[in-house]
Amino acid sequence: MKILHRILSFDGGGIRGLYQAKLLERLLDRKIDVVDKADIPAGTSTGAIVAAALAIGMSPAEIGTLYDTLGPTVFPRRGSWYRRTKVLRRASYSSEVLKTALENSPLGACRLSHCTRRLLVAAMSLTTYKLDIFDSTSADAATTKLTDVLLASTAAPTYFEPSKVRDVYYVDGGLCCNNPAFRAVALLAAEVPLDRIYVLSIATAGMPVARDGQESIGLRQYGWARPAIQLAMMGSSGVAARDCELVGYHYRIEEDLERTIELDDYEAAKTLLPALAQARANDELTLEGIERWLAGPSPTGDIFAGRWKGSYSWMQPDGTVTRTPEKLQIVQAGDFVYGEVESEWPYKFWAKVYVNVLIGEWAGRELRGSFFLTRNRETDVVSGTWVGTGDSKPYTGDWTWSDRKDDDQ
Repeated sequence: MKILHRILSFDGGGIRGLYQAKLLERLLDRKIDVVDKADIPAGTSTGAIVAAALAIGMSPAEIGTLYDTLGPTVFPRRGSWYRRTKVLRRASYSSEVLKTALENSPLGACRLSHCTRRLLVAAMSLTTYKLDIFDSTSADAATTKLTDVLLASTAAPTYFEPSKVRDVYYVDGGLCCNNPAFRAVALLAAEVPLDRIYVLSIATAGMPVARDGQESIGLRQYGWARPAIQLAMMGSSGVAARDCELVGYHYRIEEDLERTIELDDYEAAKTLLPALAQARANDELTLEGIERWLAGPSPTGDIFAGRWKGSYSWMQPDGTVTRTPEKLQIVQAGDFVYGEVESEWPYKFWAKVYVNVLIGEWAGRELRGSFFLTRNRETDVVSGTWVGTGDSKPYTGDWTWSDRKDDDQ
């Protein structure tokens, strides 16, 4: 039974995805397993590789090893002349080399549907010029190669050629959705209320907190290619981070650096990023932010979680009253309650706690409605009324819970 839905989101940033892998590994060294709690890993570009690897069960250490392979293989060191003239060339790096490296990893044997938890990956369609979200729960996930999706999301213009998924060519989703957290929220919000969504988003480090824009004055047209990509990525990440404040809880991890680590600078990444990840994993404020994401909200009202025996009565339109026994299994996160009922007519319900009052909605196979219950703190009996509709007829009745047991009893 799920009541809180936790999104673990990874920004794009080229080889700087190494930071995300190392941070997860360092947190795990401290017995902080954010992956275990994540319901939905979401990623863009290099973040898509990290999210997908986690979704198929790879460990942070294995992802770090993958990046140590990708770095020198995909982004080989080039001479100064090549670096000065790369904006005049076609894609700077080989998509085939990246494809081979991914296919030789555990990702290579997987379809999108093989993910053990829901995966969301962002990419930009060159057919519609719109953002697409690849979802491991979609109807075509079983026929979609996971590496095709990752190549589409990582196809940053000027770095790699566009990549094809089925009949559509894509480029890097980071152009408008470098931080995919809020797109994941938007998709999940169609299924659960915003206040039951918790987000932990992790940037890739590597960009300074401030720059002197003077260096861009008089820049030639072709000279804007790489800076424009960085601007789009950083700008969209910031917008998503602010929008995520709308959910129940959002914590963002990013670094303020004095220098830029370029998307393709593996030497700088392997030198600096592991140390940054270690420092972040030791930071008390960061650990407090992560712990709240892990723990969920604190309750302000009564605790209703546990196993209950109960019964409900219902009055049919003809006046006939029927009482039915049932068993209830309830989980609670803060003041949010979710329950499942075993009875002749099984159903589920969602509610909010207000001191010792529970107000919520329920839904069964054919009927659905709302309820208002009050807990008697002396007898520990919960009782109240419910209403519902179905087959175009109204129904009403009372509801009683008693004999609660904690899940560990």
